[in-house]
Amino acid sequence: MTTNDAFASISIRNDSEGGAPLSVSLDDDWVGALSRLGRMVMALHRLTTSTTVSDFQRMAFQTLLAELPFDSGIWATGAMGAGPVVHSSYSHNQPPEMMRAWQKLLADDTILAETLKRPGVTLRATADGPEGGPPQPPEVREHMRRFGMEHVLATTYIDPGLGLIDGFSLYRADPNARFTEPERLLVQHALPHMVESWRNCRLRLVRQENPPAVLSGRALGICDQQGVLHTAGPNFANMMRNEWPGWRGPLLPQQWLAGNRKTFVGHRITASLHTLNDLWLVKLRHRSPLDNLTPREIDIARRFGLGLNYQDIAAELHISPATVRNHLTNIYGKLGVANKVELAKLFD
Repeated sequence: MTTNDAFASISIRNDSEGGAPLSVSLDDDWVGALSRLGRMVMALHRLTTSTTVSDFQRMAFQTLLAELPFDSGIWATGAMGAGPVVHSSYSHNQPPEMMRAWQKLLADDTILAETLKRPGVTLRATADGPEGGPPQPPEVREHMRRFGMEHVLATTYIDPGLGLIDGFSLYRADPNARFTEPERLLVQHALPHMVESWRNCRLRLVRQENPPAVLSGRALGICDQQGVLHTAGPNFANMMRNEWPGWRGPLLPQQWLAGNRKTFVGHRITASLHTLNDLWLVKLRHRSPLDNLTPREIDIARRFGLGLNYQDIAAELHISPATVRNHLTNIYGKLGVANKVELAKLFD
């Protein structure tokens, strides 16, 4: 073979039937679903590093559509409280008024209610309601038929640590085009990769601009101006709970947000907010002895650790060498260091 095709068709020999070869086509429902899943996962991981944030969801739906026929779809993201609160949504081949109309029916949607009971499980449904579940009220059923939602694959994913939720629905308009069980499982196993790829895509550019954040002991997140998380790196929740053991998200702690503080220095972590268009970039790191210093002391300590002498520092900061010497005496005492080498290591 000249190509690395992991999804080529296979042929096996069934000795119990006289050695006759048994060909299994990857177009067959079950084996074909496995093949399509592999291609989708590979494509999604490529999108993470090759697609802009604004294009990712559109391209992710195109990736799904290449392996699974459907007419339209919705990807909604939000936060969990007493119920789901939608922060943003992406519609594939649905008009904007569909989501506006659905928001008014959200509390009565039995498909949504059933997916919330079984997060991570893709449910099959029709406009009449979920399989094995309660029927849709007439107004929801009418809404679904109006927008071509005769057959549905619906899934919710809840991150209990961050309090975030992703909701997906794929639709077929033809009443005779029922989703099959292999198709249901294909979507169920593909969508977690979509969620993770979407998170990585949103954080990728931030990580590139903030390379220290990839080091251990640091974490990144993105929140809105009300302090509600939209996404976060995998170690974000654990670091937050190091400082606030009862924190579950998605709202940042009021202890931090009170007084519109951009920086919070706690017992175990230091947290800061940085403008990111109309959102905030949230940076977390383990607390350092340097957090005990004033901004002026940080300036002096960094310069001294880089090798500047008293006179050089004094000239750069427009203060006297004696003032620099007094600051360094305080710095050494606060940090518990004995020489310039130990001081420099704290800035590594």
